[in-house]
This record gives sequence, structure tokens and C-alpha cells, in this order.
Amino acid sequence: MELAERQRRAAVAFDLVEVDATTRARADLLFELRVRLGRGLEGEEKERVRALLPSYRRAEDRLAKVVGNVARALQPPPERVSTYGRRGALRGR
Repeated sequence: MELAERQRRAAVAFDLVEVDATTRARADLLFELRVRLGRGLEGEEKERVRALLPSYRRAEDRLAKVVGNVARALQPPPERVSTYGRRGALRGR
């Protein structure tokens, strides 16, 4: 969860090096978690995962929103369509 928050802060700051580093670290941890889930969690470990899941989902949602906003901010502006021609007259549509 700390990595998701670090990644979100890096995305807000446009720190691409940190975003890349945290993305790789999170991918490694998620792979490890998938392997452990495949083997089955027991007792206390299972309860810890359940307890962390809601805050992890919130962090993921926040990160997704920031990444979406950053992606929209980096898109080229739409093509400019002028209502008026060169001589100031309204253009036909």
C-alpha cells in the first residue's frame, strides 16, 4: 500500500523515474502475492491480507484517478475549429 501511495505522489509530481521504480516494485510484489495466494494463505496471514484489502483498494482508486488525470493533461489539445473566417465573417457549417 505504501508503494501505491508513493507511486501516486510521484505521478502528481510528474516524477517519471520514481513512477517507473514504484511500478516495477509493485509488479514484483503483486506477483509474489499471486504465488502465495495460489498456495493458499492460512490463519494470521489471511487475516492481515483481508484487513489491508480495503485501504489497498482505496489507494489503487486514488492512483488510477491521478494517472487518468495526468494522461488527460498530456494529451494534445483538440484541433482548433474557428467559428469565424479570415475576414471575420461567420463560417458555414
